[in-house]
Amino acid sequence: MGDFLERRSVQYTWLALVLVWGVIRTLVIWALFKKYGVNPWIYLVIDLGASIPYAKYSARLAIDFIRNDGARLWRSIGMTAITFYLPDLYILFFAQNIPSDLLIGFIISMGIFSFISLMQIIRSIKGKKSN
Repeated sequence: MGDFLERRSVQYTWLALVLVWGVIRTLVIWALFKKYGVNPWIYLVIDLGASIPYAKYSARLAIDFIRNDGARLWRSIGMTAITFYLPDLYILFFAQNIPSDLLIGFIISMGIFSFISLMQIIRSIKGKKSN
């Protein structure tokens, strides 16, 4: 089933979804953090720039797991995690004087989206392994 994930049409669809999500996320970040020193244009560039390798490595992660390719799997896990968190790290490092309730909410949302992302990857792997 790893062959399905390696189809160009599947990869381009996944990349398009990730890019659209990045734009939506930027609009939310713009509304919430602009007054705290977060430049939404820089965030957008970081998010879209990270989206391309994120889409590649998150799909690769599922393929590597299905094919039991341990060495490539750890690389895919690492690159997926780095590119997933890179835009959020920009906010955490460059935002100034964020109210504690907004910061706590942001960190909680990072945890929620991390959990959702992890569950989607696990579901994808389980679904492809059973086929």
